[in-house]
Amino acid sequence: MAADEASHPLEARHLGKTYRNRNWTGRRLETEALRDLALTVRRGEVYGLVGHNGSGKSTTLKLALGLIFPSRGRIRVNGYPSGDARGREDLGFLPENPSLMPHIPARQLLSGAGRVRGLHRQPARAHADQLLERLGLTEVAGKPIQQYSKGMAQRAAIGFALAGRPRFLILDEPMTGLDPLWRHHVTELLRDFCQEGGTILFSSHILSDVERIADRVGIFNQGRLIREARPTDLLGEQLTGYTVRFRGARAPDGWEAIEEGAGLWRTALPAADLWAALNTLQQDGLELLEIQPKGTGLEGTFIAATGEAPAPNA
Repeated sequence: MAADEASHPLEARHLGKTYRNRNWTGRRLETEALRDLALTVRRGEVYGLVGHNGSGKSTTLKLALGLIFPSRGRIRVNGYPSGDARGREDLGFLPENPSLMPHIPARQLLSGAGRVRGLHRQPARAHADQLLERLGLTEVAGKPIQQYSKGMAQRAAIGFALAGRPRFLILDEPMTGLDPLWRHHVTELLRDFCQEGGTILFSSHILSDVERIADRVGIFNQGRLIREARPTDLLGEQLTGYTVRFRGARAPDGWEAIEEGAGLWRTALPAADLWAALNTLQQDGLELLEIQPKGTGLEGTFIAATGEAPAPNA
């Protein structure tokens, strides 16, 4: 259990990390990977880290996991210093490049992980079977991981992180190798995890996934957290207007609308005109079908903050 049930899953204050090594001449080199980070991940939320390679995201996750130690400042997980094993009792982890035991079947792997995390044999097996079903792996659960496709292996690794019912997940590029359908299903799985009281800290280069999953987003650049906000707030900064589709015998008077088919219409509206347009549709007895925001989305905010979009690695 955590030191304090009221404590945040993760708290970092004035956190910094400098890597030190030597080049081929023996000269000492220093790389400041993280600078003066202040970060709080609240219980029950999904917090997404975005940034270029080398911006500090992976260093932050490694510090949270206790895989490396801070050069400055402090970081606490579930109320304990990140290196304390007690803070990791309720922690599940998915690395960027999972390395599961290739000769072990997924069912055995997930049920074993549940046992390690404190579940008895039958509850561990039952929870493993639930995860395998949610992840579409029931039919191959008895086969060794080495026989899985890349996407199936990634889903198994996600199940491994969730096995044993941890309360805090740290995920590094969780959607790597997943097709659009399984990105959707995994998003639902992760949202269900949080609705049941779990917390997620994750990093991703796939900005559309960050928009769908995260409650808050932190943008990293050159070792610093430079922006932090809800995705809806960040998206609003780049909103240019809306595309509205509706059904009716004709378009309202004065509208520049395109008829897409028999009684189906589309129009483009500035953001400030949306509510007035919706009132007009209601007054004229027209059926609203769709409202689609127009803009550059989170990518536009990212480019504005850092000067360059991240390269996708999925």
